[in-house]
Amino acid sequence: MGQRPERHGALHGGPADPGLAVAGGHHPDQRRHGAAGRRDPRAPIAARHPGRPPASDRRPRPGARLRAAHRGRCGEPTRRPPRGRAPSRRGDDCRRAAARADRIRLALVPAGRPSRRGRPLRRPGQPCPRGGELPSHRREGAFLPAAARGASRRRRRAGNGRRRIRARPRPGRRGGGAALPRAAPHRHDRPVSDDPPHRHRIERADLPPLGQTSPPRPPQPKGGALVSLTPRSSSSTTAVVATSPSVLAAPKRRRPLALVALIAVPLIVVGLFAGALAAVGQDDSRIPAAIVNSDELITQTAADGTETQVLAGRLLVTALTGTDSDDPAASTFDWQISSADDAAAKLKSGDVYAVLTIPSTFSKSITSLSSDDPVRAQLTLETDDAHGYVTGPLTDAVGDGLAAIFGDQISQQYISGLLGGTATLGSALTDASGGATQLADGATALGAGLGTLQSGAAAAATGAQTFTDGLSDYTDGVDQLSSGIGELSSGLDQLSSSSSGLQQLPAGVSQYTGGVSQSAQGLAQLLAAYQAGQLTDAQVVASLPAISAGLDQLAAGGSSLVAGAQGAASVQSAIGGIADGADQLADGAEQLSDGSAPLVSGAQRITDGIGQLASGAGQSASGADSLAAGATTLASGLSDGAAQIPTYTDEQKTQAADVASSPITLTAVRSNEVSEIPQIVSTLLVPAGLWIGALAVFLAFGALSRRVLASTASSGRIALRTLARAAVLAAGQAVLLVLLLHAVIGVPWGSIGATLPFALLIAVVFSAIHALLSVAFGRWGLIVSLVLLALQLTATGGLYPIELLSKPFQTISPLLPVTSAVNGMQAIVTGADASAVFAACTGLILWGLFSALLVVVVVSRRRSARALGIVATA
Repeated sequence: MGQRPERHGALHGGPADPGLAVAGGHHPDQRRHGAAGRRDPRAPIAARHPGRPPASDRRPRPGARLRAAHRGRCGEPTRRPPRGRAPSRRGDDCRRAAARADRIRLALVPAGRPSRRGRPLRRPGQPCPRGGELPSHRREGAFLPAAARGASRRRRRAGNGRRRIRARPRPGRRGGGAALPRAAPHRHDRPVSDDPPHRHRIERADLPPLGQTSPPRPPQPKGGALVSLTPRSSSSTTAVVATSPSVLAAPKRRRPLALVALIAVPLIVVGLFAGALAAVGQDDSRIPAAIVNSDELITQTAADGTETQVLAGRLLVTALTGTDSDDPAASTFDWQISSADDAAAKLKSGDVYAVLTIPSTFSKSITSLSSDDPVRAQLTLETDDAHGYVTGPLTDAVGDGLAAIFGDQISQQYISGLLGGTATLGSALTDASGGATQLADGATALGAGLGTLQSGAAAAATGAQTFTDGLSDYTDGVDQLSSGIGELSSGLDQLSSSSSGLQQLPAGVSQYTGGVSQSAQGLAQLLAAYQAGQLTDAQVVASLPAISAGLDQLAAGGSSLVAGAQGAASVQSAIGGIADGADQLADGAEQLSDGSAPLVSGAQRITDGIGQLASGAGQSASGADSLAAGATTLASGLSDGAAQIPTYTDEQKTQAADVASSPITLTAVRSNEVSEIPQIVSTLLVPAGLWIGALAVFLAFGALSRRVLASTASSGRIALRTLARAAVLAAGQAVLLVLLLHAVIGVPWGSIGATLPFALLIAVVFSAIHALLSVAFGRWGLIVSLVLLALQLTATGGLYPIELLSKPFQTISPLLPVTSAVNGMQAIVTGADASAVFAACTGLILWGLFSALLVVVVVSRRRSARALGIVATA
């Protein structure tokens, strides 16, 4: 390729293409050689240069393409500047223009023939459908002359750096033509020049070539098109281009879809959050936690001597790990039984969010509530703020609820036992009350018996008084009888002295008198003894029959005496008075006998009353003995019950009340604790801010322009320059955020040696990711970035456990770059182990390298002829 590229058909060695003309009808050779030396631009190169061999037989020399383009534009050879000296601005401008002309090439692609990276797949020397042969060098195709694309610096300055592209001409203006449908604005379908001040038009081949009046229509190739770019100037004619449907495709069908996509962006963002948090509340027992049970079995002896084995730790583990437990701690966490070392390792690595430790004295402390020295049971709950700040307070709250609920159960059991003991005591007191009731009944019966005894004693006293009165009357009668007998005896003496015939009568009378005297003396002695209190009522009553019998004998003797006196007919009348006296004496004795009968009856009643009184007194004595025995039994039972009831001091009472009210104490241990919420929130906001900062960088400056893509630099160099520019700006953002993190939010300045390098790494990686999005998707990459940011903020799990999210978000969370950034920043702020920071750095570096590699690949793809919009396919 040692010649200057001319027209497409001429370069192929075929006839001049009648459908292609340079704007203005002037060729660079016409400007160089003048009108007299004008050559036909459509003539073959061999005809215009007879001494030159065909292009297929020549091998391109290094720099020939650049020099040819330079000569075609500026009309002077290219001179390399001396070593160590910078080239002139004019020469540099020419080289840039030549490079652009070299990049923008026209190629014919046959229908149905595939292409790779925009290059035609025809073999060197294969005939072109429009005539001529393709050159044999690597990049086939005709190159647009520099004069058709280049412009002077004056014209470039006149454009003020603005690039205005019109897909169809405006009628009535210079160089206007027929209005065509608006070309597609997509970068792959729109041929664009990198010269800002020029306007280009795409029109049909309806103008005659140079020197012809009626242009023949060129045959349209099937499956391809010949595209030409011409700057719009005042002296130019209409550029003629063979168009294809892809170049003039109407883009209006894509515009509604783009509007719908823009409108749906908030819906997508909110939908991501809603979808991620949709599973919260459906199955809360997904947060992993570990239980370390070190409790030891103890044996408890009851008051009745029975022994019970107590293992309270196992009961707690069963309550937490059971599936049907109503405990909030069991429904919130997925408890796993583990050893102490394994649980500590899992907590450090973030595999579990909490570790509950049950000490070896847990059961002993639980059973101490019923002893004289009650002790609270201890539980230890350990969390780590380096793996989720919200988990720490949540775990503390759940642990407090766990201690409260299980403590309430222990308190209920304790109160139940206390009430059971109270019930036993109440039963014993009920039995004692029954015994006391029986004692009261016995005392009541004893009182009633004593009342009866008192009434019987009163009746006995009344009968004794009546007996005493009757006995007194009887004694008076006996006295009267004794006096009558005395009078009778004196009368009988008189009768004996006066009557001799009554010799026998006196003897009988003497006997009778002696008997009466004896009776009188006996009665007198009896009365004296009774009055002196020497005789009891029983003895008096017992002697009454004898007295009555003696009186009866006396009465009988008196009767015999009276009968003897009456039988003495010869008794003198003097004894008549004696007979009368004897009658009176008999009457008195009879009255005395009649009076002694009630006396005997009263004495009998007294005897019966005294017997009843003695029987009642015996019953009262027996009831009093039973009452005394019951009272003794009651006193013994109450003494035993009182001995079983423990006695407490005021201090023991206070301690027992405190332990019974809260039998379990939870000790919360938070590793890498962060007390201020802004510091924790900043670990999420710093990565989010750096992501938005990288988005703003590419929103303001863009990724790659077509000018850069059309340059001669390698794809790796272009990608490196793009990444370097974005990384520098993102590094400045990272420095400002780190200063804000330490100066305003309150993160200790001692950790700036870790926060600043890590923030710089985040900024560089996020810049590489946004470079990839911008290069691959263009402006749509910004929308993709917003959606990715929402997705990552939802699935990162920096403040809350990712186990609360839906399964898809849990799966992708460890793979996201923001997750690594948040985890690393959180580990630095909380002072966690350095391994977490290294793991986060590793993830970010992998993301950065992967993004940079893809940027190079995408840049290489975009630099092909098809991606630049030069090659258009059907």
